[in-house]
Amino acid sequence: MHKIFIFLFIFCIITGTSRAEENSGTIDLILSSAENFFVSLSDGEYETSWDLLSEESRERIIDDVYRSSLKMNKKTTKDDISNKFVKRGVFFKTYWNSFRSTFDTAMVLEHSRWNMGYIEKEKAEIIISYRKSDQPARLKMLRENNKWKVGIAETFFRKKRWNWRFYKEYL
Repeated sequence: MHKIFIFLFIFCIITGTSRAEENSGTIDLILSSAENFFVSLSDGEYETSWDLLSEESRERIIDDVYRSSLKMNKKTTKDDISNKFVKRGVFFKTYWNSFRSTFDTAMVLEHSRWNMGYIEKEKAEIIISYRKSDQPARLKMLRENNKWKVGIAETFFRKKRWNWRFYKEYL
């Protein structure tokens, strides 16, 4: 009987240690992906920023650009806009330059505290607390194709549109 308890105790220590190490590695991957997104955005490396976005964020950005184009009476399709983003030419860079001009990456990278929120198999959350805000932002992270992606749309979009007022309240 005594040997069974010793075995169970050792088993719990071994499995607990491996899970802690696995969880630590996952946390590093999640935080690294988010940090790389904001650093690449800050550095104007928009290709990297785009690659680090979740699929839903990409689709919603293209949808927003499409809707804005229609409001400006531009004759285009979502496929045209999507292709322009895929080619990463002038249109792509113009969008991201505009995005960056309204988004203070230093606020996130230099003036905020990052804490890990929940972690699940396919999604996680990073709690970003800006020093001048009472409410933290809860950055959604999604695991797609075994890589952690930033859910900008999932975090800051409302009703399928970018809501800057909502964003600025929380960061």
